[in-house]
Amino acid sequence: MEKESKVLVIDDDTTNLSYLTELLGKDYELDTAENGEEGLKKVECFKPDLILLDVMMPGIDGYQVCKAIRNHKELSKIKILFLSARVQMSEKLKGYRVGGDDYITKPFDNDEVVAKIKVFLRLKYEEEIKSGGDTVPEEKLLDILYQIKRDLLNIIYVKSDSPYCKVFSKHLKDKAYKMRITIQALEDYFKERDLLRVHRSFLVNPKRILSVNKQKNNEFKLLVQDSKGEIAMIPVGRSYHNKIKSALPGLFPS
Repeated sequence: MEKESKVLVIDDDTTNLSYLTELLGKDYELDTAENGEEGLKKVECFKPDLILLDVMMPGIDGYQVCKAIRNHKELSKIKILFLSARVQMSEKLKGYRVGGDDYITKPFDNDEVVAKIKVFLRLKYEEEIKSGGDTVPEEKLLDILYQIKRDLLNIIYVKSDSPYCKVFSKHLKDKAYKMRITIQALEDYFKERDLLRVHRSFLVNPKRILSVNKQKNNEFKLLVQDSKGEIAMIPVGRSYHNKIKSALPGLFPS
């Protein structure tokens, strides 16, 4: 997956946190927590796509953390992979019963962890697209597309907040307007004529792009002027690099 995916690691062993940060930090937006209480707070504000969750922790253990997340309406779809030194089958079954998506025993194999993260992030993304697309009646979808098309000259960019999209428009000074539509539906409708897909979570109006900024690790961000006149930076997903270079030959650095 691309760096835009968010991964939260909850583990009371700081050595494990450091190791997993080094292993995954280059490929994902990563945050960590050292106990269950801190982990639940991080989940609320960080809103990860996937959690690597230790079981044995002081205070709230991993099973309790998982159960609390599954009982939270807005957070229940987060993918949760247990990482635990408990190898008994009874422990693994308990992990699945409280809502874990997978259970990996310590010491873990790096390749296994990386591969499973990719699988479950892809699964979450596909589930979001499907659930978001299925909730919009066809006649409502046409109304939404017409409204966006009518405001196209003012639109700066669109950000996915599944099953919604937040539309950032020049004529709205304080906040974006939210529409119940997937970013995939918008991409399919506009076919890159007026809104350009640059990231798993972003569509950009190419006429609003000021410049392209090259980051470390051969990553890029698009600079646009937001509704308040300030410069906003839109990430370019790695899988979109070649497409964006072709679409913006005059702006993309060589």
